[in-house]
Amino acid sequence: MTTIRLISSFLDWWGTELSGLLPAGLRRAVGLERRPLVVRLEGRTVEAHLGGIDAGTIVAATEVTPEDWGDLGANFARALRGLDPVTVDTTLRIGATQVVRRHLRLPPTPDRDLPGLLSFEIERHTPFKPEEVYFTFSRHGGDVDATSVSINVAPRRVVDPLIDSLTRIGFAPARVVLGDDDRRAVGGIGAHRRRGRLSVVGGTLAILLVAAIVSPLLRLESIAGDLATAIGATKAGNETRNDAAVKGVAAARFLDNYAREHPSSLAVLNELAVRLPDGTWLVQFNQSGRAVTLEGQAESSADLVPRLEESPLFTKVDYDAPVTKEGTGRGERFAFSLEIAEDAP
Repeated sequence: MTTIRLISSFLDWWGTELSGLLPAGLRRAVGLERRPLVVRLEGRTVEAHLGGIDAGTIVAATEVTPEDWGDLGANFARALRGLDPVTVDTTLRIGATQVVRRHLRLPPTPDRDLPGLLSFEIERHTPFKPEEVYFTFSRHGGDVDATSVSINVAPRRVVDPLIDSLTRIGFAPARVVLGDDDRRAVGGIGAHRRRGRLSVVGGTLAILLVAAIVSPLLRLESIAGDLATAIGATKAGNETRNDAAVKGVAAARFLDNYAREHPSSLAVLNELAVRLPDGTWLVQFNQSGRAVTLEGQAESSADLVPRLEESPLFTKVDYDAPVTKEGTGRGERFAFSLEIAEDAP
């Protein structure tokens, strides 16, 4: 296995070096190099920038309405179809006018638990429910008592129609970014392409080019024929991957709709947001089947029990551990176990 990995690494390096001998236009034609295509929604204007926002060229533009954010129109689609999807890498950017940005101060939380905690906090700090939005976040450090986080939130009713429309045109977004933060993309969506490794056809093209340079005995007509065949095969392969990306996005939409119609953990989190009073912090939430465990901090944990018992969602509320006073004198630390009712969703 070690020998195979070494050979694979050598071929990757060799292919990269050889492909550098190909002209930029030919590299783009065979899919070895893609130009960025940024489709940006700002207000009600959608613009497609070839080459990026700052130094790119606007190749398509249209106006959309809140009634149908994905109605890009025939002229916009016709302009994009003038590009070859194989040669571009599409990013969908949702402008600041459609993004809610919040700065949150949360209890000390490890990185692995931040997405779950932020899903719970979205309903408390924005006009949306967690299942209605996409979000990205960045940590700004903090201290021993709190974690400072910035979160960007965009409604799915705006983002999803744009993804679907671009996918139908043939330019499924590889990533979706919110606001001006290009460093972070929304997790779990986007037709991601495999990057960083040259295709066999690309390596073959580079080898053919070097062979033409070092061997004058080769006939130019033969090389041109090989290049044309390789380009055709590469385009066919990329079209197949594009079809797979379209199906992947469609499957992701189906799973989102199914999760929305069959709430589980989100229903529990929504109920907790309603029942728990202000000043209550959850630092740990776990659910296994109908069993839920909570850990957090509140002014009085005894006040939480009757609130939770009044909920039709829970049939049993128990202390999981003794209540402890916070060393800072800011309340109590609690651990509860709850049981979800049989007839709950």
